[in-house]
Amino acid sequence: MKTRTVMFAAATLGLMTAGASPVAKVGEAEYETLDEAIAAGEEIRLVADATVECLQIGSGVTVTLDLAGHSLTGTRTDRATFYVKGGSLTIDDSVGGGRITHDGAVINCGHSASEATAVSIVNYGEFVLLNGTICDCEGDGATVKNCGKFYMSGGSISNCTGAVCGGVQNHGDFVMAGGAIVDCRGRYGAIANNGGY
Repeated sequence: MKTRTVMFAAATLGLMTAGASPVAKVGEAEYETLDEAIAAGEEIRLVADATVECLQIGSGVTVTLDLAGHSLTGTRTDRATFYVKGGSLTIDDSVGGGRITHDGAVINCGHSASEATAVSIVNYGEFVLLNGTICDCEGDGATVKNCGKFYMSGGSISNCTGAVCGGVQNHGDFVMAGGAIVDCRGRYGAIANNGGY
């Protein structure tokens, strides 16, 4: 009984279990998954490369993620690596070489394809790219729509394909003050359907 109680407490609190390898830290606390780290605090640092299905940043949630030279890869074909729906996400990279990508192949045209991306910012969500690279995505590198906002002051977006529409659409807003966008393709261009740049 004691063993079960301790393991349940560890899982509930997002603590490391014996023999597990951490992928992220919040302060000095280590976490096995980014979901646990996001639930624990606002300032997160990657300590290893990580593969995720979809990390959601909901309304009222604010997260700053330091890639610290590591890679974060999304795998779901119908969801973004980061789905910022009403929350706020800032990406930094204190070491250099950090990247966010999406391995899930685009299923087909329509909603699923538009969400197979690295970062999807919707419903008044906010995304800030300070450093790091968003790259090699078969959906959009970043989709901004439904009053979402994307502020890019550094870093880069490279080798991404906007399979369905523009990267900024449906009253989304994109403000670029720095960084670079290189070798990206869009079916209807970068800005479409009332997107703002």
